[in-house]
Amino acid sequence: MGLTKLLALGCAAAACVLASTDCRRSAPVSPPAGAVPVATGSGATVVRFGSVWVNEPRKSTLEKVAAEFRAQHPEIDLRIEYTQPDDYKAAIRTAVAGGDAPDVFFVWPGEWLRKFVRGRQVLDLTDELAKDDWGGRFIPNAKPLFEYRGRAWGVPMLMQCAYFLYNKGMFAERGLAPPKTWDELLEVCETFKREGISPIGLSNKDKWPLHHYVSILWQRIVGEDRVLDDYDTESEGAFSDPGYLDALRMVRLFADRGYFSENANGTSRETFRQLFASERVPIIMTGTWDLGVLQKSDEVPEGFGDKWDMFPLPEVPGGRGSQAYMMGAPDGYAVWADTKSRDAALTWLRFLTSPDVAQQLVSGLQELVCVKGAVNEQTAGDKLLRYATDLEAAPGVTPWADIMLESSVREAYLDSLSGTLDGTVSPEDVLTTLRNAHAKARAETGTES
Repeated sequence: MGLTKLLALGCAAAACVLASTDCRRSAPVSPPAGAVPVATGSGATVVRFGSVWVNEPRKSTLEKVAAEFRAQHPEIDLRIEYTQPDDYKAAIRTAVAGGDAPDVFFVWPGEWLRKFVRGRQVLDLTDELAKDDWGGRFIPNAKPLFEYRGRAWGVPMLMQCAYFLYNKGMFAERGLAPPKTWDELLEVCETFKREGISPIGLSNKDKWPLHHYVSILWQRIVGEDRVLDDYDTESEGAFSDPGYLDALRMVRLFADRGYFSENANGTSRETFRQLFASERVPIIMTGTWDLGVLQKSDEVPEGFGDKWDMFPLPEVPGGRGSQAYMMGAPDGYAVWADTKSRDAALTWLRFLTSPDVAQQLVSGLQELVCVKGAVNEQTAGDKLLRYATDLEAAPGVTPWADIMLESSVREAYLDSLSGTLDGTVSPEDVLTTLRNAHAKARAETGTES
């Protein structure tokens, strides 16, 4: 089954989630105060776990799950290695290439995982997932997104999608409703801009956030099937459709009109969330990984979760893509091919994806865990339940470009795209850079097979 079909069918996952109630190695971040110490007993098998869950409520929730695992499995010395998400892609590639990777580590699906597969750097989990119906735990079509060439190379964890979040009070004061089309979004932005308010908070310090705008516009304008084909270095895609340039120009227009917050290329994710939490910007686009943080955490004022709501990514009338598609992908975990703790690593991964732990994760994170029955009225709040319902109703999910593009293509594209914010790079030059990098990578992909 092709990736296009898998992504389209992936939306049906939420139906199973709801029906069962009847989603970077730098200096490690220190564990929070009160975390259970790592076991150091002689004879215990060490399992290193590479995690990007450095923020709350993710970190404390993971520490609690890890403590339970250690209590149940004293024969396994579980060691969590935290890395900041924006450092992770470079860090894990370096660790794997250098022969010093965690035994179990965080992965995205698509080309990002496929390159590890072609390099024979992750374990084939196909037979393991067939044992005791482990693979049957996961919501429909989440697991297949981690398959390549007919084999399974990872397990899904969190299904992540993008939304626009907006400040309800700031909208209501101006008589504004959530926009349904991109033209309506422009009108909303212009209303705030006339008052001297930056309409949309943006953090592009790590280069990937801006490309989310482009990714959804490509799907809306060009169409999901054509976009996925063009992403794939094993296809003949060449980003030749004129809609690619149209989308880049639309994003450049946001920058030219001052709709993005100032100094976006120098703004961190933490500052970005603070712009929204302090009500200095009325709108942000972010992934569902931020729902829990912005609902209730140390990063936001008490009660802030009641001040915002979310709206779907707007439509582009006349576009050739399905205008009801969502944008996102599941994240998950793979096992390092050179692990010396294979059985213990799999024991931890099975525990982490068990039904009881999955429900505990949903309760703590308020994120969509890709295990059947994990999201339900007892574990999920209103916003997460609405997300699951939206996912159920959507005809498909288009992935972010950065997980689908070959790594050298991704870096060249993101570097170039960031220049559109300050006007140093034109939309035409971004597209030329992307096409040239993709053509080169496509020519080289065959040598990795």
